[in-house]
Amino acid sequence: MSRKLIVLLLAVVLSLVAAAQQPPELLLNSGITGSYNGPDRLEPSRVLREPRVVRLMLDLAETPHDRAWLESKLAGGEITLDDLKTLGLVREENGRFVIAFSLFTRADVTKVRQAAGLRTESLAEAYLTHRAEFEQALARYNMPGVDRRAIAYILIGCFSLDWDGLDVTAVKKYRVAVRPRPGLGTFGVWAEEETPGLSLEGVYWGSHNEYFPDVVLTSFGDHFSLPRNAFPDLLWRADGTNWPAKMPEPLRDSLRLVEVDGWTNQVRQIGRLMLALRDGPRAAEELAKTAGFDESETQHALALLAEVDYIRKEDGRYTATIPVLTARDKLMMDDVLRISRQIFSDWLAANYEPIREDLAGITPLRYGVPYDEVFTQVWHYLFGIANKRLVENALLADPYAPDRKFKGFVPAVWDRSLRNSR
Repeated sequence: MSRKLIVLLLAVVLSLVAAAQQPPELLLNSGITGSYNGPDRLEPSRVLREPRVVRLMLDLAETPHDRAWLESKLAGGEITLDDLKTLGLVREENGRFVIAFSLFTRADVTKVRQAAGLRTESLAEAYLTHRAEFEQALARYNMPGVDRRAIAYILIGCFSLDWDGLDVTAVKKYRVAVRPRPGLGTFGVWAEEETPGLSLEGVYWGSHNEYFPDVVLTSFGDHFSLPRNAFPDLLWRADGTNWPAKMPEPLRDSLRLVEVDGWTNQVRQIGRLMLALRDGPRAAEELAKTAGFDESETQHALALLAEVDYIRKEDGRYTATIPVLTARDKLMMDDVLRISRQIFSDWLAANYEPIREDLAGITPLRYGVPYDEVFTQVWHYLFGIANKRLVENALLADPYAPDRKFKGFVPAVWDRSLRNSR
């Protein structure tokens, strides 16, 4: 081996060793509840991706610091200390700055997950105790080809524990989701340090929705299996004329046929097409008339829906394979939601304060962030892990079942009149 090659190899090895010795990049997963209407540069999730801000936040989680320290850490960046104060991320207390929002460090995430895991055993058991009542109500959903556990997954997991749960916890003052930020909107911010070894796989807490005047397209699942090959996610992922190239096979060929400029309206028509299948199998001609597609658009839409496992074709007619809910399902839906609301309301009354005790010492509570503000993210862990337990006990459909083409979520299409308040 030549001396030149030896030197080159040694340089590569030293580079690899140096890289291995570098501290791992600090990352925060973050988001907001409510509505942000301010400038793009201050969008909270964007701010909390800025490396200087991430390091500062995690250092502040350990100990308060004075103004000079914060300004030195932010020097050279786009974000200022005043920006952090305006967003409600820090506040001054006795000359030092502390965390002022729901920031969970790795230790906090571990503690919240452990508490949620223990507490939700009784919540899941309460649901399983009422299994017969749920099954009796769900038996009225008489749509061939759709697993009633998928309907249960959407109604109990999403409509009830997620949406109703957030409504009930707000009404009962268990949580405050948003606070006014003058000039920026009305919102709350949360962030979590990425925690190796703690996956969100199977923590079913995330609904994605596109609301049209007559129809809503929803996907509900974990935040491990992202991006989702479903609606409205496919709509959101559209970005310029080359966007089909960003999709995994076998969706690309179907998506190349879509007129991107009119994609939003086409998705609405796809939703109307799916609603028409609630009453049973339909021929392509019938669906075209209902959705307002021409013949070519109908074939493209049906091909796309087949690729994402929303429909199947039998004997020349098309049948829905995902939950579709229309006005005819309202009484059934209301019964399921009523049973579920009583269960989780009783459980919250008994567990809200004990959970506060479980979480004593986590970063936001230690620095005076109100428990009712922190509880928004805590509730997501509680109902997300409860959903996981209900999936494991076969009350709800399994988003990771072997026969599912795309895993981690269940899609649904529903008539907006069923839940106009959302």
